[in-house]
Amino acid sequence: MTRHWLRSSRTIGAVHAAGDPEQALAMLRRSTEFEGDFPQLILLDLHLRGGSGWDFLRQVKADPALAGLSVVILSASVFPGDRQRAAAEGASLYLNKPADAAEFAQLVEDLDAFCESHFGPGDLPPSAPDA
Repeated sequence: MTRHWLRSSRTIGAVHAAGDPEQALAMLRRSTEFEGDFPQLILLDLHLRGGSGWDFLRQVKADPALAGLSVVILSASVFPGDRQRAAAEGASLYLNKPADAAEFAQLVEDLDAFCESHFGPGDLPPSAPDA
């Protein structure tokens, strides 16, 4: 459902999804996977198949080639400590996963506002079909 709503974004281009943290790290380390457009933004759920979102975030931030990527945590967790932990561990933004269509539309607006304030024109790849 998230990928469906991201298609309405005015700033987010192609969306690439990984099945687990290991696959995601491998994809990030191979820029050819993205046809030359290295991602600028990672949308990260804290609850992943095959691993922890927190572990993935730490691995991204510890890798010099990936550390500069913006990581936006998108999680259903409402535990207050998660937001502070996300900031302390290097996440750029923490958003609660929406429960309905209106909240998804607001999420896309929030992501667009984040992208417009953090990236210059042309920094994010243009919109393209899902990969």
